[in-house]
Amino acid sequence: MVVAMTVGGAIALGGSDGGQQAQGLALVAALLGFLLVLFGSFALAFLMPAMMLRYAMTEQIGSFFDFSTAIADIKQGFGDYLMIFFFPILGSLAVGMLGAVTFGLGLVLSIPATVLIMYIQARMIGNYYRAYFM
Repeated sequence: MVVAMTVGGAIALGGSDGGQQAQGLALVAALLGFLLVLFGSFALAFLMPAMMLRYAMTEQIGSFFDFSTAIADIKQGFGDYLMIFFFPILGSLAVGMLGAVTFGLGLVLSIPATVLIMYIQARMIGNYYRAYFM
């Protein structure tokens, strides 16, 4: 809503004799919108394993969207949860570097390596469940 109001102000100023002000407001609005999307997607990506875990525990689709419970689940073992979150990111970077360095061999190895990363993350989520919820 803030971004829409800023863009609306930029459009209104553009109609009058404030061309540079309109450009400045449009730039601020674009930067603010980018930051909101960036941090929002980061927050959603951070909560996603906890929401999947909660859904798997309760087998109710509504529990997947219970953000406060997901945050409480993360607090159970924050350090372990950080490993669950960062492992796929670091693994994907390693697979990308492997593909960049080895050219054709990297293309062949990238799919099995990605599946292995997903499998390891799923095992980590299962271990997190067994450690903190059983």
